[in-house]
Amino acid sequence: MTKDKKSPVKMFVYGTLMPRYWNHDYFLKGNTLSEKKASVGGELWIYSQLPMLVESKSKRVNGYLVELKHSWQLVAIDKLETGYDKRTISVTVDGESKKQDAIAYMFSMEDAARIGAIPSNRESYYDIVSNI
Repeated sequence: MTKDKKSPVKMFVYGTLMPRYWNHDYFLKGNTLSEKKASVGGELWIYSQLPMLVESKSKRVNGYLVELKHSWQLVAIDKLETGYDKRTISVTVDGESKKQDAIAYMFSMEDAARIGAIPSNRESYYDIVSNI
């Protein structure tokens, strides 16, 4: 397979698409140009043991900035993340001062609360699943 000629798609992942989780293995493993630890302004909420990124100016969520090797991967990930809002957000890579724009799948606080999600009070999904 050849690499797409366009600029790589950047995506912030914070849940099961992070390294060590099943969706990373299925959708991303071996198909990224880079995976860097990063964070965004937001809050992790949980619904049925799955994470939801909700906007917040006062809190941070840790995850990874991933550059996809192939733009077609986004079509499959869009289907995985059905129900989430796909947005462009500012991401801070660990150790770098310049922010980068990336796609993230999120929920509004109102929508998260409406379906019964609850705030996790954690900065990382790794912290959540180790306590389940």
